This record gives sequence, C-alpha cells and structure tokens, in this order.
Amino acid sequence: INTIGDSVKAECGNNFMCDPKLGFIHSCPTNLGTGMRASVHIDLPGWTKAGLKMLEKRCKELKVQPRGTKGESGGMTGVTYDISNKHRLGYTEVQLVQTMITAVNTLHKEDIILQKKLR
Repeated sequence: INTIGDSVKAECGNNFMCDPKLGFIHSCPTNLGTGMRASVHIDLPGWTKAGLKMLEKRCKELKVQPRGTKGESGGMTGVTYDISNKHRLGYTEVQLVQTMITAVNTLHKEDIILQKKLR
C-alpha cells in the first residue's frame, strides 16, 4: 500500500488521499475523518432510575450516545451502558477521546448525585 501511495504522490505531486484535517479520503462519506468509535461500559444506576429519555438527552448534550451492552440493537438491560462518541467525522482521535473522557466523567459524577437524590 505504501508503494502505491508513493507512486501516486510521485505522479500527482501530492498525497491526494489524505487531508490533514479530515484524514484519509475515501469514496464513502462514512469513512471520512478518523472513523474512530471509542466506547466505555459503565454502570449508571442513578441515570437508570431517572429514566432512559433523560440519559439519552444528557448524552446528546455531551456528544455521546448510550447503547445496551449487547450492541446497537441489543436494547438496554440492567444499569450497564455502552457509551460511545456520537461524531466521527471532522475530528481528530485526540478530540474524540477527550470528548469521551469528559462525557464519561460527567455522567459518572451526575450518576452519584442522582443516586442520592432518587433514593
């Protein structure tokens, strides 16, 4: 692959398949950017008591999405959620991971407050 990329660059004079901001450019828009999906399994009993709609709303504000631990169509069971970054295009890996760190820390802190509040 490197040989092909090098020969294209030599003939065209630039690396047309890679954009510094978007990453590697493909024919499918879903492959633009890093395409990275990071996820964390976390127990959120307070958010579970508060309700799935409230959790989904808060996750949207934090630019993440909650899923069940059995995948996208697995549904929610118990208090454990798979939290993943919602956006994948136009962001660097560092930005996406930082979004996850911030969101998971925020959800965890808020979950502790909700547990005390909803006893």
